[in-house]
Amino acid sequence: MKREQIKDIAIAMSGGIDSSVTASILKEQGYNIFGFTMVNFNEVSESGCTISDFNQYKPVLDAKKICDKLNIQHYTIDLRKEFTDTVMNYFINEYKIGKTPNPCTYCNPLIKWGLFVDEITKILNTKHKIYDFLIATGHYAKIKQLDSELYAIFKADDDTRDQTYMLWGLSQKQIKKTIFPLAEYYKNNSDKTHKQKDLTVREIATTLNKDFENKKDSQDICFIKGKYADFLNKYIDFKPGKLLFESTENNITTYKTIGEHKGLAFYTLGQRKGLVPWHSPLYVKQLNYKDNTVIVTDNPMNLYNDTFFVSNINWQQDIIPNFNQNIKVQIRYNSDLKDIMKLDLIDDNLKVILKTPAKSITPGQSAVFYLGNQLLGGGTIN
Repeated sequence: MKREQIKDIAIAMSGGIDSSVTASILKEQGYNIFGFTMVNFNEVSESGCTISDFNQYKPVLDAKKICDKLNIQHYTIDLRKEFTDTVMNYFINEYKIGKTPNPCTYCNPLIKWGLFVDEITKILNTKHKIYDFLIATGHYAKIKQLDSELYAIFKADDDTRDQTYMLWGLSQKQIKKTIFPLAEYYKNNSDKTHKQKDLTVREIATTLNKDFENKKDSQDICFIKGKYADFLNKYIDFKPGKLLFESTENNITTYKTIGEHKGLAFYTLGQRKGLVPWHSPLYVKQLNYKDNTVIVTDNPMNLYNDTFFVSNINWQQDIIPNFNQNIKVQIRYNSDLKDIMKLDLIDDNLKVILKTPAKSITPGQSAVFYLGNQLLGGGTIN
């Protein structure tokens, strides 16, 4: 069945504003919709729920409340073990070796569009005899069909909410099965431009649940409440090491021990706070996993670089794009796109040379490539 002919839609519902409004929009458009909520590590750690009672957890209850209001069926899927084994362990292991990971970019293709969709498929197949359906989420992004049979993800109209950076890991098969109903909507009145829907997402949300009026946006990482360091302390045995000051004179670089760091996971590139007293501001320049050292500098220009490598590359059209096009790269969430001077594929790694040096290019973060507003794909910065 062609994509445009499919009327059955499974909605990933977190109990929050965006996914609730997504369900409302699709219901109003006449689709046959079902709500599905995934229970992951966050629910276990915060509520202490067991398998028999996790349906009493608030996000599940909030999602079910919206589904009841819209008169649609709601299902809860328990992926706590899979989420912990896959996403949490990845996050922790990356920090152990001095990297700063993006767990959402890892979770999306493997869990949300992977195991979660697999479980949705089983339920729709067995309980409803539905075999052709689409997946809808509350992401701010667009999906368009290209001139070929391929589909591509594009930036949302509300660029203050755009979430395409987190979606680079999706495959062509996953994109074809997905719709983003919030693509042309704005979250708040303050986000609106000359091109807008009559109502914002938050305005629609308050018609569904008055509690949404003052509800805060969800945080970046769902399984961490509070400080990163407090969370990581539970899982990593941090080892202190040398804090090295880097200085260069007559093209000779030397390193001087000026203190002790608490453990690599407490630091990230460009960080200023939490370092030793010094006669001028210090910045974290490098984390060395092999010798467990943190290198700092008092020259902020030393944080800039124009060359880096990317691994674990996913091109969403299943082919390597033409590198002679005006491709740009985003090196961290909510940062500006960077102009590229040259791209070189070296074995399984992509060498990126920027036109202008960028600050604190961080191993473990995602490098995401765009052609205009189209998301081409991405990978992990080495």
